[in-house]
Amino acid sequence: MLRRMVWVRVVLVLAVLATAVVLGGLRASAQTASAPGFVYRCGIHFCLDGSYYYFAGANTYDMFTYGGSYGDTETQWMDKARINAHFARLQADGVKVLRLWMFSHEEWHGFESAKGVYSEPQFALFDYIIESARAHEVKLIPVFENYWEAYGGIDTRLEWEGITSGELNRWKFFNKAQCPGCFTQYKNYVSYALNRVNHYSGIAYKDDPTIFAWELMNEPRYRNATPDENTTGTTLRAWVDEMGAYIKSIDSKHMLGTGMEGQETRYGYGGDSGNPFVFIHQSPYIDFTSSHPYPTEPWANLTIAQTRALVRTWITESHTLVGKPFFMGEFNSHTGVRADWWAAFYDEIEQSGGDGSAFWWYDDRTPTSDGKFGVDASSPELAVFRQHAQRMQAKNVYAGPTATPGGPTNTPTATRTATPTVNPASILRVQHKRYNTDPADGVVGPDLQVVNTNLNLTVPLSELTIRYWFTADGPQELSSSCLWSQVGCGAVSSKVVRLASPVGGADSYLEVTFPTSSFIIQPYGATGEIQLSAHKSDWSATNELDDYSYTTNDSFADASHITLYRAGQLVWGSEPTGAALTSTPTPTRTATPTRTATPSATATTGTATPTSIATATVGTATATATPTRTATPTWTPTVTATPVAGVACQVSYVVNQWTTGFTATVSVKNTGTSAIGGWTLAWTFGGNQKITNAWSTTLTQTGASVSAKDAGYNASIPAGGSTSFGFQASYSGTNSAPAGFTLNGTACALAP
Repeated sequence: MLRRMVWVRVVLVLAVLATAVVLGGLRASAQTASAPGFVYRCGIHFCLDGSYYYFAGANTYDMFTYGGSYGDTETQWMDKARINAHFARLQADGVKVLRLWMFSHEEWHGFESAKGVYSEPQFALFDYIIESARAHEVKLIPVFENYWEAYGGIDTRLEWEGITSGELNRWKFFNKAQCPGCFTQYKNYVSYALNRVNHYSGIAYKDDPTIFAWELMNEPRYRNATPDENTTGTTLRAWVDEMGAYIKSIDSKHMLGTGMEGQETRYGYGGDSGNPFVFIHQSPYIDFTSSHPYPTEPWANLTIAQTRALVRTWITESHTLVGKPFFMGEFNSHTGVRADWWAAFYDEIEQSGGDGSAFWWYDDRTPTSDGKFGVDASSPELAVFRQHAQRMQAKNVYAGPTATPGGPTNTPTATRTATPTVNPASILRVQHKRYNTDPADGVVGPDLQVVNTNLNLTVPLSELTIRYWFTADGPQELSSSCLWSQVGCGAVSSKVVRLASPVGGADSYLEVTFPTSSFIIQPYGATGEIQLSAHKSDWSATNELDDYSYTTNDSFADASHITLYRAGQLVWGSEPTGAALTSTPTPTRTATPTRTATPSATATTGTATPTSIATATVGTATATATPTRTATPTWTPTVTATPVAGVACQVSYVVNQWTTGFTATVSVKNTGTSAIGGWTLAWTFGGNQKITNAWSTTLTQTGASVSAKDAGYNASIPAGGSTSFGFQASYSGTNSAPAGFTLNGTACALAP
């Protein structure tokens, strides 16, 4: 965006102490981009440590200039107090990712003011930026170079090679035949930056999880070199591929973006400049797409409706044609009410599934020095941003084992070695957080979401019932309501049910159903937040601290004391001690039919009430009611093979594999006639596979031998039922499936 801004500053030109650096040999990191703490691409979204990572971000491109650019490095060249103050401001506003420049060829705060000479004081300043970002929980997107003239950009690199600079000649920078030295310069610079060791932390830039991703360049183009290049993008794509491969050979832990604007004639936004959105971003070395919409510029002149349609198209093409996350790396408006424009931008991102954005730009000075696009701490549009940031943060739910590693291919090839046998009743979990911090305020206030942990199966929300167990602390009548829900409170029904006899930590439960909801929980998706409330008729105090289902979590976490039922069957959590997990016969019946999972049976459609202990209607002291199953569940158990005689288990092992690593989903089916009350699955790898992380299990590895123990909540596997877990691992050579598995010491059959 720098080409469109007017710069006013006083530049102190001082002698810069520079150090010639001898570049060492390159080495590729053995770790993947899904190492702990690193944001990575999981399919068409971002993930962090197993959860989705949607974010609201900003640009503060000029943070690298915070300081005098003279004298003592620690006290004069850099202004640590100014850096810290701005990061504190960013953190308070909910900025999770900050995009900023890591380039300048000027004498003032130049990273590389002379060809191949890298300024130690300037990189030391950037060291401190990284440290302050880490302390304030902000991740960074540093940009390696600028297409435009601000801070020298590629014009300076062309001049260093004796080539005339200016926009008419910038295409030569990307053309190896025209400027081979430009390729060498760029690679030398990024190699120095990636291999640099932060003098505060001792962590190399390439190993630091504070970095969200790198960007190749601010707004690269290959414009008007030849008539067809404006639309084909052949030369720029070759440059992106070469530089992307080079960067990934040094740094396999971080993602890489292009920094592109997203302008094309076919969008009705800008023209064709040799950088077609889809083709360039399909580079196997690029991890996410990029766009920079400025709809109120005279050359664009878009309405809010047209802008929303443009953003929607970018997101759709990113997810469906490119198959990667979408990052709106810059945006702003300068006419009309900016808050209205921002509300439209953010609403479209949220509604269309965009993955992140960064507004242009957050100035640390008040009032801002940029009257056109600058945003300062007093700007009213920040209120819109803060609300958006909260909504994006709320979407960061458990994502499951979908990590995509860095490296040259970036798109794992699915190698299916077995067909999974998945019991649809075992794929769900409930997570809880509190939305108020006073457990004695008279309100029972759970904040819940349901998470689908399966990669392939969808779950209709209407099939689910949640029970939150608590003590009412008095005989008064209880009322309940939905306060807010991402699926809409109109689709949420709730009631409080008193137990006939109190059990440990509960004399009541809040039951939540979704009978009219058409919402479908997608694979590795979630309902999002469901905020509920229950209170006594006189609003008298309650004590939530002794409630069975209560947790003090301030962010969503698995809650095994909240129970979830699907089509009447308990599929998550454990009821309080004393609660029966099967229906209790009514006085007029001799028995309640007990459903068992029959492999060949096909369930019919109907409704079912979750089974539990005997209950009484709220306010009624004597009447009891027994849940009655009116139909079998709406899902059909799937069995792929007849159990082998004498073998009580069957295992499927499904792998998603790339060149140096893989994820595996392991499903264990109980093919015996009695429930398994705790399990340990063991196997031996046939190669050098090494497990790096796991989920839904406690896993240990000694050499090639692996032992996976239940995670507690999934310890029980009913007869005919299944459970599953997963892990991520590295390997070299051949990645063959284990030859066999044992469950609690008994050999299991392998699924075909």
